Amino acid sequence: MDMESVYAELTTQRFLIEAVIATGGEPTLQPSCLRALGMWAHQNELLFGLMTNGTRPRVLGNMLADRLLDYVAVDIKTVPKAEAYSHIAQSEEDLLSPVQESVQLVKQSKIDHEFRTTLVPGLIDQPSQVGRISRWVGTKNYVLQAFLPREGVLDPGLRQRSFSPEALSCLCAYAKRHGIAIRF
Repeated sequence: MDMESVYAELTTQRFLIEAVIATGGEPTLQPSCLRALGMWAHQNELLFGLMTNGTRPRVLGNMLADRLLDYVAVDIKTVPKAEAYSHIAQSEEDLLSPVQESVQLVKQSKIDHEFRTTLVPGLIDQPSQVGRISRWVGTKNYVLQAFLPREGVLDPGLRQRSFSPEALSCLCAYAKRHGIAIRF
């Protein structure tokens, strides 16, 4: 979709919206469009937010420095360990370092933000994992969300996975004891 079409659609819905949020795929892969959308939102007196996986800290940093963001959500995929990140992302690239840089940028910013992890059976499903992540990003703005298996999931092996009520209850109890928000 070209940006003029995006602006036209947002303009027709303007009376219904207070904010625009760029989400994925990964919006930082199109930095010029992201910047243009943020500028447009602010020119139209709308808040502007970004949901990102954190792998492009330079783009995030530029958006923060230019005060184009009012909100950022960073999707934390796994524990802060390079091989764990590579495994989850199915990539040989070092993805942890840029995500760590993005976490620091967001934590140092003065804007509203959250870090969130999707709990996935067999991948991110242990209280110890949640604990490691929360010690990294902090508990104040950390949110857990449950994976929802469905046909559209890219990895066919995940389409039928779901938590047992006992496992989910254990994770929720851990989160509550440690001040971590839960969104299901």
